Amino acid sequence: MGLTMSGRSDCELLEWAFANGRKPSEEEIEIWNDCWRDQYAPRLRFRLEEAGMPIGSALTMFDFIDLDESRPLRSAE
Repeated sequence: MGLTMSGRSDCELLEWAFANGRKPSEEEIEIWNDCWRDQYAPRLRFRLEEAGMPIGSALTMFDFIDLDESRPLRSAE
């Protein structure tokens, strides 16, 4: 049985994840973010081309999903 937390803020969900999972170190967070921000990652490039979007319009797969679903980019906030 899954746990849903609909209606919760991103911060609430993150705090729940840290409390019920583990909290990565600052170094782990930096490494993760750098890997996801590789604008030339082959899969991201493929998905952008497939969707007819300019290369560089999304820096992460998360950005691509937001753009593809017509949501504003969170990375621009």
